[in-house]
Amino acid sequence: MISNKGKIEALIYASGNQGISLAQIIDLIKIDANQIKLIIDDLNDDLLHNQDSGLLILNSANKYRFATKPCVNNLITDLVGKDSIKLSQSNLETLTIIAYKQPITRIEIDEIRGVNSSRTIQKLLDLNLILKNGKKDVLGNPTLYATTQKFLEVFGLNSLKDLPNTNIKEK
Repeated sequence: MISNKGKIEALIYASGNQGISLAQIIDLIKIDANQIKLIIDDLNDDLLHNQDSGLLILNSANKYRFATKPCVNNLITDLVGKDSIKLSQSNLETLTIIAYKQPITRIEIDEIRGVNSSRTIQKLLDLNLILKNGKKDVLGNPTLYATTQKFLEVFGLNSLKDLPNTNIKEK
């Protein structure tokens, strides 16, 4: 009979890029969450310290998935091509403002950046890194913007609480 470690390894592998949540693992193999976390930590420790392995386990957006170690990135890129998200400086600035100040309107973003952000916001919407998150209850009812689940995944975050602390002073 296969061990819980083997079962969890198989579940993470089978979940592919979508990943698998702790709750799903608990549901499938019926063991305690803390025990599962210890097993995943042990699996990842084995992978990280094995110089013959090109894999590791990532936990982002509260899902576990296999990923390749940075040392094999060039090899993987040669295999699958470059399909990563490229963001300009203005895209990154706008995305950072939205991530830290959400929900926020375009006008509020423009005031912080000092330039019109319409095109940048549209690009971030097209990349599914942000979404329209309702309307602000002020004159004109401007659209509010917030980050998406894809934003968390792309930047390897479980939640917005994982964003680095800033020294930005509030007005």
